[in-house]
Amino acid sequence: MKIIFYNQYNRGDIHYSRGFVNHTVNEIKKQREDISFFYAHKALPDVISDISDVIEIPQASFLPPPGTQSYPWSVKDQVSEFQENGEQVVAINTWVGSDNFFRSFGGCCFTGNLKLWRRVWKILEDRHDLFVERPENNNDILPQIDYKKYPLISVIDEHIENTNYEKRIFVSNGPVLSGQSHNFNFDPIIEKVAQKNSTIAFYVTDETDLNLPNVF
Repeated sequence: MKIIFYNQYNRGDIHYSRGFVNHTVNEIKKQREDISFFYAHKALPDVISDISDVIEIPQASFLPPPGTQSYPWSVKDQVSEFQENGEQVVAINTWVGSDNFFRSFGGCCFTGNLKLWRRVWKILEDRHDLFVERPENNNDILPQIDYKKYPLISVIDEHIENTNYEKRIFVSNGPVLSGQSHNFNFDPIIEKVAQKNSTIAFYVTDETDLNLPNVF
C-alpha cells in the first residue's frame, strides 16, 4: 500500500501541512509496516526534507490542476483511492483551500487545517482501518522545521559565526504566488531600512539589485 500526500499550491500551503503529515505518518507506522509514504508537490526539492519516512516528489508533473477530473483522484476529495500496477494507492489532498468549509474559520489558518485533517483521519479510519490518534496538544502539530536535516546548513552556520550583527532580519521579497496580494519591488524599502541600520543584517529570498554590505 502507498499513501501519497499531495498539494498543488505553494510553499506556504505545504508548510502548514508538515506537522499534520508527520503526525499522521508516525501514527500509521505504529500499525502498519508495509505502507510507503510520499509527498508530491510542484515546488522545488527540499521543501519537506525534514519529515521522516516520507519520500518527496518535487515538481510533480502529475498533480491535477484545480477542477480537473481526468486523474485517478479528484482534487475535490480529501482522500481518494485507486490502483497503480496492482498496488492500492491512497491520495490525500493537504490543501486547506480544497473545501470552503475549511476556510470558514478565518481563512487558510491553523483551525481550518485542523478541520481538514480531522476529516482525513476519520476517512482513513472508516475506509482503511488506519487509526490516527488525535494529538493531546494541538500545539504539537504546529508547523516546525528541523533545519539540521536540510543540505548546506553548515554554510549558514559558518556565515553566522563569521559575521557580527545585533539582529538578523529575514525578508521574503519574492513574488506572491497565491494571488492574495499585489506584487511590488521591495528594493527601495530594504535599501532605506538597511542604510539606517548598518548593525543589522537583512536576508532576502529573491534576487535584488541592492549592493549593501548588510544585505545578503
